[in-house]
Order: sequence, then structure tokens, then C-alpha cells
Amino acid sequence: MRLSLTTRSKLIAILVPRHLAEARCFGDIASGPRSRAAEQADGAVVVGGGLAGLAAAAALTKVAGVRHVTVLECTSAAAFSDEETGAAAQLGPNGLHALRFIGGEPTLAAVRSSGTELEGTAIHPAGGVAAMLIPDSAKADTGLPQVMVRWGVLRTALASLLPEGGVVTGTGSDIAGYQLAGGGAVPVSASGDPVAFDIEGRQAAIAAPLLIAADGLRSTFRPIVLAGVQTVQDLGGAEAAVGGGVKDGGRTNIKAVVRQPLPPGFAAKHTHAHFSPGGGLAVFAGPAGDGWTYWAVSIADDAAAPMRAAQAGVFDKFQTSPTHLIQLLTQLILFEGNEVQFVADLIGATDPARILLQRSEEAIAVGPALSSGDGRVVLVGDAAHGMSPAYGQAANFAMEDAAVLARCVRDASNLAEALQVYGEERVARCREMSARSRERAAKAMRGELAEDVSKWIFEWDIQ
Repeated sequence: MRLSLTTRSKLIAILVPRHLAEARCFGDIASGPRSRAAEQADGAVVVGGGLAGLAAAAALTKVAGVRHVTVLECTSAAAFSDEETGAAAQLGPNGLHALRFIGGEPTLAAVRSSGTELEGTAIHPAGGVAAMLIPDSAKADTGLPQVMVRWGVLRTALASLLPEGGVVTGTGSDIAGYQLAGGGAVPVSASGDPVAFDIEGRQAAIAAPLLIAADGLRSTFRPIVLAGVQTVQDLGGAEAAVGGGVKDGGRTNIKAVVRQPLPPGFAAKHTHAHFSPGGGLAVFAGPAGDGWTYWAVSIADDAAAPMRAAQAGVFDKFQTSPTHLIQLLTQLILFEGNEVQFVADLIGATDPARILLQRSEEAIAVGPALSSGDGRVVLVGDAAHGMSPAYGQAANFAMEDAAVLARCVRDASNLAEALQVYGEERVARCREMSARSRERAAKAMRGELAEDVSKWIFEWDIQ
């Protein structure tokens, strides 16, 4: 929602925290003395109500004791409350440690019971060879398992940690930067008008001491933070600025969850995977709690000729009719034979409207900083590091970001110090992960023994 310039000066003077203090009951938040950094962050606004944004808001509220944290979410209230939206997240011990730090044992227990605790992976080779079962050692190594849980269920668990009214839906999609006013940062649209939203029947602009950007891989705020400016217009072209710094991985990924169990005879509590020779096609499936199954298909752009012909225009087909996409996927899978017929069956049982289609993309680089020089904006989740889907760590690292940010705000003497420590820690972690993953891939190509990167990932715990 945008407001005219005639009301702009009045609305900039409206401070959301003052109004929210009268309108909301904040309930269970961190008690006891608060750090100076937490006091300075009171009234923070999170842009984006996905996993990263909700986790950050919950962590700041529950752990650091920050008051009046508001999440701006562009989807409607109905879409936001839909637990069947999205596909699934695979949380490892690192993500679960962060989740427990944010929401305590009850939240951790609720997520574990809502999903499936995995015991291993089944690789389905070609040629009718029996599946190879690889045990999952996460629980033995760390005390916590890997859990496959529906994305919408995880989002609901995080949202439930926030005070009533903490998420404002249907707003925030037009934020293109911010202006400094009234001692805070006011999000502005592409036209330069303040972005306002409705609080308890009253329209208000935002004067926030801190904007937490959780607006995804193509974040508006990442180029703003790195360039040291306040709007994408200052960068010389909004679309180019937001799209810059993203590397295409050369694959199309299609995924969903469906209310149907894996076929009888398949290893229970295991993910199942098949890779075509050369890696042109990869298919995955796994239990995601209470009769739900997650499935995913990854198609390389440079796949073999028959497959390439079949996938031509995959995005156009999906936009025209998701049903065409189901037909395409079935055709691709049939190239692989009976080994992956179970995935074709899962696809056929899926509501086409629930299927997600994404390119395999990642950020070209992370950092060097995750907050703006004026200390008004900080990045979390994909906006901060945008990892390749091949790593399978997007949700886990979003939980880590939230936990570390909250710990830094809880413990720092001022907000600037908290943001600096957060950025240094998270940039180092993300860069090391990328380096280890590249090293492992290179050694594998040479036929050398490589470190199991997952073990290093899972060792993380919030200190």
C-alpha cells in the first residue's frame, strides 16, 4: 500500500512502536535485563514472512527481548495461513539446534513430531539393481536427527512464536529502499513514497531503527547493503541491481508435497534418490510426516538430446497449464525406466496448483558485510547468502542466521557492534561451507576420498 506525497511528512512522524505498544499484547518474550543493543532494536521491521524472516523475528523477540518486531509479508492472510503451501524442508542437527535456541524444547518437539525423523538415504541405481541403503549418522554423531517437515508446517511453527499482530500480510512487495527520518529507516517504494500498512485499522508509515531484509535470493536490500546506498534507484536500475550477483546453476527444479505415502516395500524413514548417467535428471522423494511425501525432480539444461527435447519450454508449459508440466515430468521419468516409477506416481497424485518450479540459483559471493554502513539494514536467509539448492541447507542456514543475530543483539553493548559481529560470523561460516563443498566436488571428480561435508555442517551449535 502506498500513500500520496501530501500525507508523507505526517506519516513519517508516526512511529510504529508507539502505536503497537498500545495495540498489542506481547506475551511471552525474553525477561530480565536487556542489552543496550536490544533496546536500540525495539521497533524492528522484518521485510519478508518466509522461514528466514519469521525465524529472525521470533529469535529477536524470544531470545534478545527486542520489543515490537513487525513482519511485513506480501502474500494475503489466507495464503500465509495455508499449511499446504510450499514443499518441504530437511532440517539437520544444525537447524534443529538453532530452532531450539529460538523457540525452546516445545517448538523443537512440535517440529520433530510434525515431520519424519530420517534414518538414511536409499539410492536407486539403473538397470533394476536393488536400492543401496546409506544410514544417516546425524543422530549418532550429534544427538539430533535430520527431519523432513512440510514447509508450511514449519512456517506456522515459527509464526506461532510471535505476538498476535506481529505479521502484517498483503504489504511490503513494493519496497525498493529506505530513507532516514525521525531517527529511523522508513521503507520507500520505487516512486519514493513511504510504504505504509494497516495496524488495527490505522494506516501508518514505518520509522524503524532496524530493517531486517528477509526478501529472498533476489533481495532488494542485498545490493543496497553492498553498494552503501539507500534505494535501488541509486544503483542505476532496479531490475539489474536486484538481479545482479546471482549465478544460474543450469538446472530446473520442480518439487511439491503430496498426501500419499511411499509405495509398500520402500525403506521407511529414508529419502529415495535416483541419478541418471551424466546427471541430466535427478529425482528425489521422502516422507514428510503423517502420510505426506516430498518429491523433487531436477533437470539439467544440457541433458541428453531426448530429454532436452522433452523439456523444451518447461517454464512456458508451466505458466500455460501446470497440467502440462505433470505430463512433461512423467515423460522425462519414463526415460529412466521402472526404477523411478514411484516418483511418476507421486507426481500424478499431486494437485498441479501445488507444484513449485524454480531455477537452481545461488549468490555469486557472500559479504563482505551483511549490514549497511548506517546500521539500519541487516540481511538474513537467502538475502544474506543465497545458497545453491544442491546444498540442501537454505532452511538450516536461515535458522542459524536468526539464532546468531538474536544472540549478538542479546549480548552486545550496542546495535552497531551486534550487527558487525553477526556479519563476521555468518560470512565466515557461509564462505567456508562453499569452499568445502567445492573441494569435495573437485576431489570426487578426481576419484579421491573427500570429507563428508554434512558432518562438518551438522557440528554447528549456537554458542
